Amino acid sequence: GCKLGDGCELGYGCKLGNGCELGNGCELGNNCELSDGCELGYGCKLGDDCELSDGCELGDGCKLGDGCELGYGCKLGNGCELGNGCELGNNCELSDGCELGYGCKLGDDCELSDGCELGDGCKLGDGCELGYGCKLGNGCELGNGCELGNNCELSDGCELGYGCKLGDDCELSDGCELGDGCKLGDGCELGYGC
Repeated sequence: GCKLGDGCELGYGCKLGNGCELGNGCELGNNCELSDGCELGYGCKLGDDCELSDGCELGDGCKLGDGCELGYGCKLGNGCELGNGCELGNNCELSDGCELGYGCKLGDDCELSDGCELGDGCKLGDGCELGYGCKLGNGCELGNGCELGNNCELSDGCELGYGCKLGDDCELSDGCELGDGCKLGDGCELGYGC
């Protein structure tokens, strides 16, 4: 059976699968669906029409906007925030304090370290890995298997092809485009439109 902590609130039409657990003070909007084995920490808040697939885990204080969809086995650390309409593929892991703007889409097996921030409409392909403190502007796109070191900053509209690797503290200005397999060492800076 499911376990709900003290003070939980579920909107109309919510559906919880077998073995779901909600910590104290969780709030689910209308028509949310949690599949089997989902676990939500204390004080999580889900907007309307959210869907969590089997085995998803949300840490304490996570907030999901309306219409978010998480694939099976996704894990969100404490205090993560997802804007409206975000979609995470299967087995994605977001560490503590990650923030995704509205309409972000992550492929399967993506990993975001502590404090990563993605602007509105960002798209990450399968298997992308972002180090701690990375910041992506609005509309950035990363191909499958991209790896960003710690504290990298990509401004609005940057595009990275498949398998790109950036070292720590790299900065890419608006509209930069890197082809497949590009590698940048630590501290590289690319100007506008490179």
